[in-house]
Amino acid sequence: MNTTEFTRMFGSGQIRARLDWSRITEPDVLVEQDFHTSVDRLAEMTTMWYADAEGRPVDYAAPNASPLTVREAAALDMSTVPRREEDLSLYTDRAARSPAPVQLVLAAYYLYSGSHLILDGTHRAVAAIRARAPAAVFSFVLRGPLDAAILPDLSHHLAGDPLRT
Repeated sequence: MNTTEFTRMFGSGQIRARLDWSRITEPDVLVEQDFHTSVDRLAEMTTMWYADAEGRPVDYAAPNASPLTVREAAALDMSTVPRREEDLSLYTDRAARSPAPVQLVLAAYYLYSGSHLILDGTHRAVAAIRARAPAAVFSFVLRGPLDAAILPDLSHHLAGDPLRT
């Protein structure tokens, strides 16, 4: 898949992240595909959901906002974000009742050392972990600069990039 196909697949409002689509172009950004059935790998993917020091869900721009892994998000009390909790409850119930592995198609951004930031599919990924359901995960991963101008959420990951320290 190339960036034009990625944009066609995910760019028509599918991804609600503040992604600057005009900067998702080759050769600066490439698209990789990743498939696995590891629940541990899914649980360690990074979300665009954040918590403060007290463990309360907050916006990415909040002071001391810390990005959550899928595992951390699954364990977090989301009652202060009713719409998110409603969606999670629905997806968790579906995942728990599924006789086959939950099939997840995710859009993601490559961070560093194999870590992926989920751009689309976070609710379904968190629900699969909440339900303790087996999963088949197919990710389309943008690999480009860690630049907050491309995606503001990337600002939370610049310090963890071993190439920038």
